[in-house]
Amino acid sequence: MACKHSMSEQTIVDYVLGNIAPNEAIKVSTHLKECENCQQVFKHWQSVLLSEKEQSYSPSPILKEKIWESFETKQKRKGMPLSSKKIFSMASFAAIVCLFVGLFYYNQNNAGKGSVHIAQYNEANIQDFQEKPDTQQLNIIPVSNKERVEGNIWINQMTDQMFLEVDGLRPLNDQDYQLWILYNNDNIQHKIMPIEDGSTRILIQGKDFSHLKRIKASIEPKGGSIVQTGPDTFIVEVKY
Repeated sequence: MACKHSMSEQTIVDYVLGNIAPNEAIKVSTHLKECENCQQVFKHWQSVLLSEKEQSYSPSPILKEKIWESFETKQKRKGMPLSSKKIFSMASFAAIVCLFVGLFYYNQNNAGKGSVHIAQYNEANIQDFQEKPDTQQLNIIPVSNKERVEGNIWINQMTDQMFLEVDGLRPLNDQDYQLWILYNNDNIQHKIMPIEDGSTRILIQGKDFSHLKRIKASIEPKGGSIVQTGPDTFIVEVKY
């Protein structure tokens, strides 16, 4: 289904990179479902910007070339000559995109590839972990008043363990709930949360939780995202 107007390409690029506020991300996501033109732009930039996620901090020459070719091809299709002003504007925007991509790769590489491991556990061990004097219990905060999400997170810096228990999550068909762990040095780790009957109970261990800043969950495409693209579900501000 096509719409009468298109969202700016820069907004879509910010959306792909996760450099957009949650409320704005919801608007972009809704618009993409209704606009075929913007869907094509989104798919193009998603492929270009995220296909080299294993690269180092500096974007590769191939990626830079792809970004430039995208603008150049558009101008050729329109049959318009490239004025010096337009060239400067496009080059500036391409440089900004490269910078965002570079920062994104830097954070991802410093986060141990970004993924966390969910450990096996039994109820007796969890109860013992929760009752330890150095285990901190934090309440999760639902982002939307319409959500009936509730639960807690238990964190122990001495044993490097975190246990998450959340109820009231609404069922998702073509999407997943994804957990994001943010650190004071801006590193980010993430993991798809297994959901059963609207609840999740997961144990994460072996990570250094002494420098946590925030824990949150968002709704992402099926299989998860390497950067957040969907709205927040709940959030926990960590203060030691």
